[in-house]
Amino acid sequence: MPSPSSPSACYVTDVAYLPGYYPFMAPARMRYVASLQGIRPPAVREGFDFLELGCGFGSTLLTLAAANPQGRFTGVDFMPVHTGQIEREVAATALQNVRVLCADFANMPADLPTFDFIALHGVFSWVSPELRRCVLEIIRRHLKPDGMVEVTYNCMPGWSSLLPVRTLLRHFAGQAEGDSIACVHQALAIVAEMRKAATPSTTSRSRPNSSTGWCRPTRTTWPMNTSTNTGRCSTWPRCSRCSTGSASGTQADSPTTTTTGRSAHSRSSADSSRTPIWPRSRRSRTTTPT
Repeated sequence: MPSPSSPSACYVTDVAYLPGYYPFMAPARMRYVASLQGIRPPAVREGFDFLELGCGFGSTLLTLAAANPQGRFTGVDFMPVHTGQIEREVAATALQNVRVLCADFANMPADLPTFDFIALHGVFSWVSPELRRCVLEIIRRHLKPDGMVEVTYNCMPGWSSLLPVRTLLRHFAGQAEGDSIACVHQALAIVAEMRKAATPSTTSRSRPNSSTGWCRPTRTTWPMNTSTNTGRCSTWPRCSRCSTGSASGTQADSPTTTTTGRSAHSRSSADSSRTPIWPRSRRSRTTTPT
């Protein structure tokens, strides 16, 4: 069990983070936003220092370093699988303005300089409260007086729609065995079975209407019977209207299909004033045919 101040506290360490480039962390974008707010941004023409906390595989760090040769870029991550990949890419591209550190936020190198820009994406939401305080201390010590900080984090209510699913997945994953990926796969399988159990059956649940003999499908009978692709409603052939096609009792062909994909019962001119019971029209509130 990791201690509260360890780098793995509240963080998944047995699975590498996904690579990705995040343009909002670029110094040019940060300076632009500051200017819009009437804040004087750091000067970058003569050079600047940039720190990314939790740099992952370094996709953003390396891209910004290549695009800003006058800048000096430092990336910090506590997972060797991440920092090792960055070191290999730096060697392959011969970038001279990138430094990568495999370090814990609670134990940063003593020779760490001050920075014009400090950025961290998502990490503030994913580490323990103790490490969040360490992040704030790093900013306090290593941000220049006129420097800027970019912090992204998960918050409510923006993520509230995913909270029920997240709660279920965490609950079932906590009872599973294996690494994080195996546990999530097992949790997803359980949630998928729960979803199937909650899906209404598509079998017929029609209720005959005593005044007309028409079928009165519930919502689960729509759309048309796709399993047979006949275009008939799911109560065929028990529906008197489907089986006769008119009030005179003559046999009808398959019902036609409307542009909505729902089966439409053929009606004789004598029935033209009647409004089908279901689905109700948004404009018509008729509850029963007269």
